[in-house]
Amino acid sequence: MKKLQNKKGYSLVEVLFTLMILSVGLAGTALLMTVSIKNSIKAKNQVIAAELAQEGVELVKNINDNGSVISNGTYRVDNIDGITSSTDYLLYQDVNGSYSHKAAGGTASKFFRAVVIGDAVTGGKRISAAVTWGNVAPNPCNIANSCVSVTAILP
Repeated sequence: MKKLQNKKGYSLVEVLFTLMILSVGLAGTALLMTVSIKNSIKAKNQVIAAELAQEGVELVKNINDNGSVISNGTYRVDNIDGITSSTDYLLYQDVNGSYSHKAAGGTASKFFRAVVIGDAVTGGKRISAAVTWGNVAPNPCNIANSCVSVTAILP
C-alpha cells in the first residue's frame, strides 16, 4: 500500500483572509481616486471663477479708460454689451468656450458674475468682481462658499 502524502495547500480561512485584505486595499484606492476627482473639479471651478472675476475688473477698467462715467452700484459687465445694471448675473458659455451674459448662442453655465463699484477710502473707485458657482450669492464670498472675488482701485 502506498503511504498517504500530506498535500500542502491553502485553507478556506486563509483564502478568505487574503480576499478581505485585498478588498480593503482596493476600496481605499477607489476612495482616494474619488476624492482626487472631486478635488480636481473643485480646483478647475476655482481657476475659471478667478479668471472670470479678473476679466470683470479688467472690463470695468477698460470702460473707465475709454472715458465713460462709472457710477456706484452692482452691475453685470461684458465685452459684448458693456456695463449693465441688472439682477441676472448668470453667465452663458458659447460653442467656443467663451463666457458672457448673453443667452443667444450659448448654454447656461454654473457661474454667476457681479461687479460692485463703490468709492474707495483713498479716493477713486473701488471695483470688486465676485464669481460664484452653484448658487447666486453666498455671503461672505470665499472659497468655502464656492465664490472667488477680485478687487481693484481705480485712481
